[in-house]
Amino acid sequence: MSKLKFGMIGTNFISHTMAEAIEQSGCAEIHAIYSRKMETGTAFAEKYGVPVYIWRMPNIFGKWCRPNYNSAVA
Repeated sequence: MSKLKFGMIGTNFISHTMAEAIEQSGCAEIHAIYSRKMETGTAFAEKYGVPVYIWRMPNIFGKWCRPNYNSAVA
């Protein structure tokens, strides 16, 4: 049976706690992560053996999104 694959957003303290729990489960793995900083994303990916990490994302909301991404505007 194949493992359940997770994608994670963020590489902070809680992400490490979750990654450790996923590792210990034996039935799941982290397949991809997103981090705002390349350095922390790379370190997280190396520590937990994550094959895919993204450290920069295009603005998928275009002109309708405020810079802080908290809410869309019309």
